Amino acid sequence: ILSLLEYFSLYRIDKPYTQNAQEPITKIEKYKTILKDKTLFFAMVLLSLFFALSQSVMASFPSFAKEGLGMQSALSVQAAMAISALGVIVGSFVSGAYKNSRHRIAFVFFGMLGYSLFLGAVLLGVIYLSFFCIGVSAGFIIVPLNTLIQERVKTALLGSALSLSNLMQNILMLLFLGQIGR
Repeated sequence: ILSLLEYFSLYRIDKPYTQNAQEPITKIEKYKTILKDKTLFFAMVLLSLFFALSQSVMASFPSFAKEGLGMQSALSVQAAMAISALGVIVGSFVSGAYKNSRHRIAFVFFGMLGYSLFLGAVLLGVIYLSFFCIGVSAGFIIVPLNTLIQERVKTALLGSALSLSNLMQNILMLLFLGQIGR
């Protein structure tokens, strides 16, 4: 019901009509233009890899927690994963507070390093603190890379850049999940 309400509300949005003097370009041409910028390409690839890895971790953790760590309570497993969402909020606020793009890019490095280290700590059985720190590390990765994409792309191509980034993320997440199921 809410989706239908949302759908019909879209028609009420007053979008000003502007007639472009130039010929419209196709989505594929926009994607090609965006991917020519190596910085944008690598930011999108890094985001895609991060989300694919994170989804794989979250999909496989419950069975690992039961078999490898002996956690029998589904509530404990879900609580550990939910704590990572709090960490993402904290990491996003911290990395978003820095306006200098050099500092934000440094956050990506520390985010990836922290993500790897704290994922290893999960394997050692340090669950709740590790998942919180994994979330903080995720915020250090997501915010700077998305900001980089939004700042670097031309305004006319921003929607296409974000849709291309999401497309890449979803394709890689599906590929990673397909490997888990094997």
